[in-house]
Amino acid sequence: MTNAASVEENPGGFVPDARQDADFLRELGFVPGLKEILMLRQVHALEHATVWVLSEGAGSSDSVRTADNQLLGGMSTERGFYLYGDVATADLQRGQRRVPGACMGL
Repeated sequence: MTNAASVEENPGGFVPDARQDADFLRELGFVPGLKEILMLRQVHALEHATVWVLSEGAGSSDSVRTADNQLLGGMSTERGFYLYGDVATADLQRGQRRVPGACMGL
């Protein structure tokens, strides 16, 4: 499912696909715990995306973002994730709009 334009944009050759976990599970669904691992992986990705979006409010440069990420962290579980740090409710709501599926249980 890789096209030439996508590989050129991603030097490593990896092209994300929204169905990749479903395809992987369909092929290897017999592996015990695989569904749970894939779920945790998706939650962890949402956690990282949420921290990234929230850190955008601190400034636009990567050095500011890196410093801010050290003040904001999270922990993923199979049921969602926790954020640790000083975050305004308005910023969380902005993050929820930018990262669909995140911050559902505020």
